[in-house]
Amino acid sequence: MGERLPEAWMVEWHRNGRVEFPLRRWGFSMFPVLYLAAFALFTAGRLPDMLDDGAWRYLAYLLIAGYVGIAVMIVWQLVTQRPVVVVDHRGIHVGHRRFMAWSEIGSIGFVAGPKLARQLPVQPKNVWAKNLVLTQQHVNDLSAFRLWLGELLEEQRPNP
Repeated sequence: MGERLPEAWMVEWHRNGRVEFPLRRWGFSMFPVLYLAAFALFTAGRLPDMLDDGAWRYLAYLLIAGYVGIAVMIVWQLVTQRPVVVVDHRGIHVGHRRFMAWSEIGSIGFVAGPKLARQLPVQPKNVWAKNLVLTQQHVNDLSAFRLWLGELLEEQRPNP
């Protein structure tokens, strides 16, 4: 859904009462894989020497376990396309842990950040609560997503 147009989102909204935005494979894989590859290049060349040296052997094993763990996490997220952003009649869900109900949303913020790492904050009415931050990992065009969420927010608010 994240690659499609807002009209398709609205059709899905009216058909099912919810729209799911799974993790975009390209959007997700760009940053963690690049960071992991850069870090691996700096340390992988030193691993054979660290394994031979008794004092550094445990750190080398720790680095190898870290590389394997991060690689497994990245592969799992790319295969399952999780976490998923879900917009439904209750509110906005990011994964299983983050949720903001329509009644708790104060406003939809402005798209900010560098071109490859743009973010869209959803600001709560309670100034002490945390923003719900949406990224390009789920939706390619955050500006269109912001307008669409703004329309839904107006629909969900009670008319005085």
